[in-house]
This record gives sequence, structure tokens and C-alpha cells, in this order.
Amino acid sequence: NRATLLEALSGGGRHGFDAPFFPAGCHYRWYTTAESCMILDRFDAVVFIGDSMLQNVYSAFNMLLRENVALGGLKQWNLKD
Repeated sequence: NRATLLEALSGGGRHGFDAPFFPAGCHYRWYTTAESCMILDRFDAVVFIGDSMLQNVYSAFNMLLRENVALGGLKQWNLKD
């Protein structure tokens, strides 16, 4: 419910320098890039439909797959030489 979600978010935090945020009492598994690619390989396509908020999710998705936080979200293939 909403109260539990808010408690998990406000009680969570980062445990170490440059560590990801973990909500209190919630556990999830981080997948490696190889594991993510293996999962995505099971599908014919991945479609992102949404607004500018989803554009940020799409950029983060590309950063994770390309293992490049600095430039992974850029459309490098569209840049002119």
C-alpha cells in the first residue's frame, strides 16, 4: 500500500560510495549486461512508448546496456563527423 511504499523509500539509502539506492525492506537483483542481453534476446523487439519521462528511462536503458554512464544515453550513431 501507499504507506508501506513511502516508508520503504524514506527509510532506504545508499550503503557505500557510489552505491545504488536501496529501499528499506525491498530487495531486487541487479543483472549484468550479459544477463540483460540474454533476456532481451528472447524477444523480437522492445518498444518504448511514452512521453519525456520515458525518454529518460530509455536513455538509462541504453547506458546500462552500453556500460557507459557518461555517453551511453546519447545517439552517437546520429552524430555528424
